[in-house]
Amino acid sequence: VGSGIEYLAPGDRVAVGFYVTCGRCQFCREGRDTLCPQVRQHGFSIDGGMADYIKTPGVNLCKVPDHVPLEQACILSDAVSTSYHAVTKRARVGPGNTVALIGVGGVGLHALQMAKLAGGWTIAVDINDARLALARELGADAVIDARNGPFHEEILRLTGGEGVDMLLEFVSNLDTLPSSYRSLKKAGRLVFVGYVPEIPMSIMPHELVRNEFEIMGSRATTKQEMQETMNLVAQGRIRPIVDQVFSLEDVELAFDALRQGNSLGRNVIAV
Repeated sequence: VGSGIEYLAPGDRVAVGFYVTCGRCQFCREGRDTLCPQVRQHGFSIDGGMADYIKTPGVNLCKVPDHVPLEQACILSDAVSTSYHAVTKRARVGPGNTVALIGVGGVGLHALQMAKLAGGWTIAVDINDARLALARELGADAVIDARNGPFHEEILRLTGGEGVDMLLEFVSNLDTLPSSYRSLKKAGRLVFVGYVPEIPMSIMPHELVRNEFEIMGSRATTKQEMQETMNLVAQGRIRPIVDQVFSLEDVELAFDALRQGNSLGRNVIAV
C-alpha cells in the first residue's frame, strides 16, 4: 500500500477495476471514466491480467466484504458491474418496462438479475438449454430458444405485437441483429453491450425517425458503479454466477472452455 493511500491496509480483500484512467479529462470528471482518452486496461494494454502481483492506483480498488467469496468478487468488476451500467445508466430500465436480453452468458445472466431488480419484465433469448434454464431460475419471465427461428416473432407474440421497451444485445452477430431491431417497441432502446468486430447493422433512417428508436452502446463500468454493484452483491440482491474455477497452471483449459462457449456465467482463474 503506497504512502498516499489511507483508506486501504495490507491484507484487505479487494476487487480491481481494470480500467486505469487519467482522472482529469472531461469524461473522468463527469463520472464516465471508461471513455477517458488515456484509458489503459489491466490484461490488455498494461500488465495484470493473470499474475501473482499487480500494481494499480488505489482508486481502482474496491473493498470486498468478509462474507463475499473472492471467486465471486473477482468477476464483479467486469461481468456484474458491466451489467449494472448497461441496465441502469444506458437502458434505464424501470418498473413495468419490458426487457429482452439477447444472449444470457457471462454478462447477460447478471443483466437479467439487474433488470429484474429494477422492476423489468424480462425475456431471455439464447441457444443453450442450460443457460435458458438458469435464466428461468434467476427470474426470467419468459425464455426464447433462438434455434427455433427468428426470435422477434416470439417477442412480438409475448408483448401483444408491440415489442419491448428495451433490448440489450450481448451477441450482435448476423443471426441476432435483424431480430433485435425488429423486436423494439416504438420509442424503444437498443443497447449494445457485446459485439463482433466488423459486423455491420443496416438501419433505415426513416424508421428511426418515425418510431423514435434509441440505439446506443454501453462500455464496461465506472469506479463508482463498481462500488454500487459491490453493495448489491453484499446485500444478497445480486448473485454473481461462477461456473468453474481453474488454477493458473490450467489456464489453457479455461481458454478451451471459453472457446466452446458453454460456460454458465463466468469462469475464474485462481492464482
